[in-house]
Amino acid sequence: MHSLDFVELVVIFAKLYVLAMALAIICLSAFYLCGWIVNMIKRKPKQDDNGERSKLHQYPTAITGNALQAQMNEAYFDALFPVFVRGLRHAGYKLSAEGGPAPLLPRSTFDALACEIERARQQYMTGPDAEIEDDIRSHMQSGRAQRYLMRLIDSCERLGWYVMPVDRSSEEVCANSFSALP
Repeated sequence: MHSLDFVELVVIFAKLYVLAMALAIICLSAFYLCGWIVNMIKRKPKQDDNGERSKLHQYPTAITGNALQAQMNEAYFDALFPVFVRGLRHAGYKLSAEGGPAPLLPRSTFDALACEIERARQQYMTGPDAEIEDDIRSHMQSGRAQRYLMRLIDSCERLGWYVMPVDRSSEEVCANSFSALP
């Protein structure tokens, strides 16, 4: 059996010491990296220009096609939905979670609502100064605007929201008729 002298022991321990230090540095780096990743995941979504946060969409730390598509659709429908609800209210209807399949809207009401939603779509896609009336007229004549409105109503129904007539009291009807007078 070979006996180790003092110099050989120092060399062996020095190599083990360097190996132990390298392993410790690697482990500390891994723990730091894990902590950084957890911190990035827990980070709150950034605020938009209005200081509001989306309540439905959580922003990812990396931009992916799916995340970008979700964000763009959210902004698009945030622009269209108020026009849809306002048009329904103006026509004497509302979205309600109570009820069943929507009654058929009168043709004139349906077309007017389709036209307003098409106008909102065109304004969102082109901007406020663009000439859109020809496109709106074309989409109304081809039936594209009406099909879009039908899909919007169908999607609301699949989410449990139905187009229902507003129950108006006789006082409201009377007050609304006087508000239209000069």
